[in-house]
Amino acid sequence: MLKNTTICSVALAVSSAIALSACGGGGESGSSSSAATASTYSYQSMASCADTDLDGSCSNYEKQVAVTSGYSRMIDANGAILTSPAELSIISPFTTLLHSEMLYNPSTSGSVEKSKVYLQSVLGQHVGVDFTSVDVSHGPQQATNLLMASLEQAQTQGSSSSPMVNIAQALDAMIEHKTLDLSAIDLAAQTSRHVSFDGSLLIHGSQSDAGLAAMKSIALNPANSRIIYVDARDNVRELDTATKQSVAVGASSSSFSSRSISSYDDDDEDEHDDDDHYGGNANKLPGYQQDTSNTLKEVVPALNSVQSYKLYEPNGVRNQSFVCNTTGGNGIFLTSLQDKTGNPNTNVAVRTATRKLQIDAYGGASGSELPVTPPPAQPTVPLSASSCYNDNFEWMHPLYQQGTMIAKLDDGLNANGDQLRRLDATTLSMESITYTLDSDEKTIIFSKDDNEILIISDNRQSAPKLVETKTLTERLALNITDVLNASFASGGQIVMALASENKIIWTDKAPNTQQLGSVNLDGQVKLMDSSPNGAFTVAITATSVYLLDNVKREIAKQISFDASQTTNLFVQNDKAIAINKNGVDYFQFANISGPKLKVASQLVTKELLESWEKTSTSHWNSTSLGYVLTQTGTSASSAQAFNDVTLNWSPSTATQASQITGVYINGTNRGDRVQLYKAL
Repeated sequence: MLKNTTICSVALAVSSAIALSACGGGGESGSSSSAATASTYSYQSMASCADTDLDGSCSNYEKQVAVTSGYSRMIDANGAILTSPAELSIISPFTTLLHSEMLYNPSTSGSVEKSKVYLQSVLGQHVGVDFTSVDVSHGPQQATNLLMASLEQAQTQGSSSSPMVNIAQALDAMIEHKTLDLSAIDLAAQTSRHVSFDGSLLIHGSQSDAGLAAMKSIALNPANSRIIYVDARDNVRELDTATKQSVAVGASSSSFSSRSISSYDDDDEDEHDDDDHYGGNANKLPGYQQDTSNTLKEVVPALNSVQSYKLYEPNGVRNQSFVCNTTGGNGIFLTSLQDKTGNPNTNVAVRTATRKLQIDAYGGASGSELPVTPPPAQPTVPLSASSCYNDNFEWMHPLYQQGTMIAKLDDGLNANGDQLRRLDATTLSMESITYTLDSDEKTIIFSKDDNEILIISDNRQSAPKLVETKTLTERLALNITDVLNASFASGGQIVMALASENKIIWTDKAPNTQQLGSVNLDGQVKLMDSSPNGAFTVAITATSVYLLDNVKREIAKQISFDASQTTNLFVQNDKAIAINKNGVDYFQFANISGPKLKVASQLVTKELLESWEKTSTSHWNSTSLGYVLTQTGTSASSAQAFNDVTLNWSPSTATQASQITGVYINGTNRGDRVQLYKAL
C-alpha cells in the first residue's frame, strides 16, 4: 500500500478477511513469504463479529449473527480495536481509520470513496500510504505495526468509554501531527474536538410506515437491532433500528438526502435448492400438515438473524393439549426468515424482509430509497427447522441468554389453568415444568438478564410475583400493591408505574419490599421499558415521554408527545423506539457524541423545527443552533456549545416549519469552515 509498491493478488477467506498471496518484487523487503505475511497480518486469524450497533465491541448477541456481510465488523486484536464498514470485505488497521472518518467526519457523508480521498489528502500523502487502496489490500509491515500500536494506545489513553470515539480522537492526533506513530504523544492530554450529551439531551425523530397500521405482532432482535413485524397481509417486515453513525448529509453543493429511516422493497421470489442453509422450511418438517386452516399470529427473530420463530393458531376448533404433538399445522415453528410456507388456505404467501427501514438520528426524518441489495450469503453451517405442534399457544418470548423460550398455553376449559412453559430455543422440545396462571394475571414482565419474570395481576390489590425463569417457580410476592406496569432496572431495582396515582416508584426485590424513590408524572403510564443495561427507563403517558435515570432515580428529560396512537415501545441502550399506527418515533438519549458539526446534524430534526415554531421567538432567517436549542428547552450549558453553528433554512422564502425542506449547517471541522446540507 506504499506508493510504488506492487499490490499482490488477493483471495477472499470465509471469514471475509483478505489474505495476501506471496509475490516477488516490490514491497519493503523485495519479497513476501508466508511467515512474513502471518507476522504482519496476525489479526487475520482472530475472530471478527458483526458490530451491528457500532459500539466497537462484540456482544454475546452479536456473535450469534450467522451472516455478517451486511453489517460493520470488528476485531479486538489484543487491545487494538479494528473495524470495517459494511461495504468492505477486508478488516485492517487502515480500514479502521477509513471507517472512523465515515462515522465522525460529517463532510464525507458516510461515503467510502469520499473518506478515502479525504484521508489521502490529510494523512496518506504525508506518511507514504495510499489510502485509496485500503479497501482492497492490507498495509505494509512497518506502517501496519506502527498503526496497530497507535490503535492500542488509543484505547489505553482514550478519554471516552466508547472505543469508536477513542479511535476518532487518535486519528485526529495522527492528522494533526502527520504521523501514524503516536508513541511520543500523550493522547490523554490532547484537546478533543468531540462533544458528548449522553443522558442530557433527548432527540425526537419520526418516520411514517403504512404497514404498521394493522400489524399482528412485533419484536426486537437484540443481535442485529432489527425489529420484525407482521403486517395485515402476513408480510414479515424489518426495521433496522441501529443508529447509523455516518452522517447522511452532504456538502452544500450536493443534493444528499436524509436517511433517518430509509427503505427498499426486495421482491425476489427465487426458491433455493437447499432451504436448510437459510434456516429450514416448515414443509420439510416431520408430521407437518399442509392442509391446516390457520393464522400467522406472531413472528419473533432468532439471534442468528437468519431464522425466526413463527406462531400459528387454528382458525377453528382447538384440540386441547399441553405437549408437543407428533403431527399438526399449528404451534411454534423455527424456520428460515425467508420461509414462505405461509397459510396454504390463502392466496397470499408469507414474504419475509420485504421492506427494510433504517432509523438514523443523524439524518432527520425523511426517508430516501436505498438500492436493492443482493441476497445475503449462505451461512457456512446449515440451520435446521424445528417445531412444537400445538393448537393452544397464545404467545412466546425468547430467553436469548438461556437458549430457551417461554410460551403461554391456553387451557381453554379452565380460566385459571393457563400455563407458562419452557421450550428449547433450537429443538423446540417442551420441558415438563409449568407455572399456572390465574385468570387475572395478564401482565408478564421479563427481566433484562432473562432470569426473572414479574407477574402483575389485574386485581390491583394483589401483590406482583417474582418467578424464576429456569425453574418456573415463584420466588416471592413483593410487598406492594396498586401496580399497573413495571420494568427491571440496574442495581437489583424494579421500576413500577402505579395504577391509582400518576407516579413512578423504584423498589428493591426483597420480601419486605422497600420503596427507594419516586417521581410524579403528568398522567397514567401507558407504556414503559428499560434499556438492556438498566441505566434508563422510558415511560410514556398520553402526552409526554419521560427519560428516567435509574441511578439517580429522577427524571432526566421530559418532552411533549401525543401518544394516543402509540402501541408498542422498545428501549435500547441509546434510544427508545415508539411504534404507532402510522409509523415510528425515536427518542435518542445516548450516542449523542462526536465532532460538533456531526452532533449538530443529529439535533436538527423536523420535530425540533415544530418545537421552535411554537415559541414566540421563532423565525426562518439565518440563526444559531445554540439559540434554537435554548428556546426549545435545552439547558443553556448544553446549548452554548452550538452557538457558533449557523442554520440557514431551505427554501429561504419559507415562513413556517411545514415549508422547510432542508437546512444548511455551517461550522468548523478540524479548523476548516464547512457547510453541510441536511434534508428534512
